[in-house]
Amino acid sequence: MLDDLSLTVMRAERLAGATGGVVEETVARVGGGALPLAELPSFACAVEEELAAIPGVTGVTSALVPLLAGNNWGTDVHVQGFPSGPDVDNNSRFNEVGAGYFATMGLTIRSGRDLEARDLAQSAPHVGVVNEAFVRELMDGESPLGR
Repeated sequence: MLDDLSLTVMRAERLAGATGGVVEETVARVGGGALPLAELPSFACAVEEELAAIPGVTGVTSALVPLLAGNNWGTDVHVQGFPSGPDVDNNSRFNEVGAGYFATMGLTIRSGRDLEARDLAQSAPHVGVVNEAFVRELMDGESPLGR
């Protein structure tokens, strides 16, 4: 059950004396009632569709851990064909994000593609986007595409 949900909006804003920045605003909080976790994907999709319909909105996506939250998830990651075990540091930080996350945030993907709605379906094969440090440290610099 999800007892409390915040809808956080990120917007780019020109800051005084700077070339640009990001401002995080919590614009809605759903609390008091409970939303079963199984209903969260359809609820989030409906919210994203409504936000996208607002005039002037150029992109909408989601992240389980907001960009400026100062928090993250992490766990050991085991990549097939690469070393693992008690003496190997395979720890990595991650986040669960929505379709178009990287494009919406203005981030460039050097190889591969952004996440799409089809990737988020329960029946979809597991996909991910990794950064260069992950490739260098956990994959010995080999391409992660198709793995």
